[in-house]
Amino acid sequence: RRPRRGNGFVLDITERKAAEQALSESEERYRALIDNASDIVATLDLGFRFTSVNPAVERVLGYKPEEIVGTLLTDYIPGDQLDTHKEMLERKLQGETATQYEMQLMAKGGQRRFTLEVSSKLLFDAHGRPIAIHAIARDATDRKDAEARQTVLIRELQHRTKNLLAVVQSIATRTLRRSPDLESAHEALIGRLHALAHAQEFVASGAGGGAR
Repeated sequence: RRPRRGNGFVLDITERKAAEQALSESEERYRALIDNASDIVATLDLGFRFTSVNPAVERVLGYKPEEIVGTLLTDYIPGDQLDTHKEMLERKLQGETATQYEMQLMAKGGQRRFTLEVSSKLLFDAHGRPIAIHAIARDATDRKDAEARQTVLIRELQHRTKNLLAVVQSIATRTLRRSPDLESAHEALIGRLHALAHAQEFVASGAGGGAR
């Protein structure tokens, strides 16, 4: 005998498929954002081994992402900075949400050292256990170099200012000692200060300046 009817059910998976599609699109947008970011975005395991890094690393350090993935952070940093990275990791393991600090990395070939501003946080598994480090690093080399040059210029300016003040003090002291009265001292002092100002203008004008 042929069966005339049977039992069964139909499962509507429309919402699930829509959620999966939305998740896939979100992941693609996130990947595109990371791949096109100007900052270095990387993940490392808790032993400081790179597990991923975006293409920006090649622009900054000269390494292709595939050259770095699987290698250790210690391959690229000065030896005296490892303790800093360990301290930052320990602070996060102790409950700090994120850490911000500066680090230095050697470019490919080891001829140049870059200064990076880093913000990093931990990644956790489904049970809340820390499994990785997520870091974003911005190249601050040009700014740090400019700050260093500015510091040198400020120190040089301070040195020259002290020397100039010492000259003014000497001129004033000698003028007052040799002048018979305050009026003649005033005129002589003003004249000598004007002469000093002209001399400073001559020096400041550099090779293109001089007497006219």
